[in-house]
Parts: sequence; C-alpha cells; structure tokens
Amino acid sequence: RSLGQMNVVGLVSSIHLIAKLADVDAFGKVQGLRGLGSDARFGALVSHVRAVVAEIYTPRNVMRIMWAFGKLGVRSHDVDAIVEKISRSALSHVHSFSPQELSNVLWGIAKM
Repeated sequence: RSLGQMNVVGLVSSIHLIAKLADVDAFGKVQGLRGLGSDARFGALVSHVRAVVAEIYTPRNVMRIMWAFGKLGVRSHDVDAIVEKISRSALSHVHSFSPQELSNVLWGIAKM
C-alpha cells in the first residue's frame, strides 16, 4: 500500500512493527536495523506520520509510536516534531491512559 492510502492505525503499526524487528545487544544498543535513520523509505513513513500526527490521540496509538521511537533510537526533525506534538496533546487526556500505556510512553521518551 502507498502511504497515502494508510490510515493512522496502519502508519503507527508500521513503525511499531519495525521497532519490534530491532534486536538489542547486551549493551542496550539497537542492532539489526543499522542505517534505518538514513533509509529513504523510513524517512517517508515518518514524514507522513508527521503530516497526520493530529490524528494520533488514542492512548494505544500514542503508546505504540512513542515506544517505537524510543526503541529505535532514531532522531530527526520529523521525529522530534511528532514527539513534541503528541506530548502536548496527550496532556489533556493523560487520565485515560492505563498504567501500562503511560509507562511505555514515558519509557519511549526516556530512551530518546
């Protein structure tokens, strides 16, 4: 599917599943997806997520994307903008997050 045809759940799931593919070595460094930050396809995916970031508001989607970015350890202008926007918007409904969702969001932020 092209990125334009994917809904928010599909976009978040794509990044989440990429993160699940990453291996972590004994020192906590992500292995197995070297060069992901410079991969044009991943960059296009993240850029598209940034364009629809206002639609990422459910606790589950917020948790999944923040955890994934933390796990992957990728940083870019787009990732930073996504994290900032989600962090600001999540404050208004943080009471609806389960303890696990909130814990995973905070872990993701801490790992970035």
